[in-house]
Amino acid sequence: MYVWTRKEIAERFGVTSEAVGHWIRRWDEKSDHPFPAPIGKVQYRRNGGLTIKQDIYSPAAVRVWHDEMPEARKRRTGNAMRTARLKRKVGLPLHVTGDDQLVTDLKALLTVLERT
Repeated sequence: MYVWTRKEIAERFGVTSEAVGHWIRRWDEKSDHPFPAPIGKVQYRRNGGLTIKQDIYSPAAVRVWHDEMPEARKRRTGNAMRTARLKRKVGLPLHVTGDDQLVTDLKALLTVLERT
């Protein structure tokens, strides 16, 4: 079975190994377009006796993920723009956390401001 490490993924798509690491962190399992999970680990010795372990990935899964990335990037950018517009329109952060009384007071102030 043929597999890819981060270095081989980077070579295939003409990016740096750091870019592949960025993809893995940015497009995690919580995103709508998660980077494929590693299918295993490979371990080898380097000069000096150090042992290196690397995640290995399925080339087919990575190719499919990369081919669908432009569409996922458009969705992510569109969602970010909609959120920014809504925050400007409302004038408050969308996710207010803290004391319930504080939230109630802020809502009352907004109501007063809307009437004026």
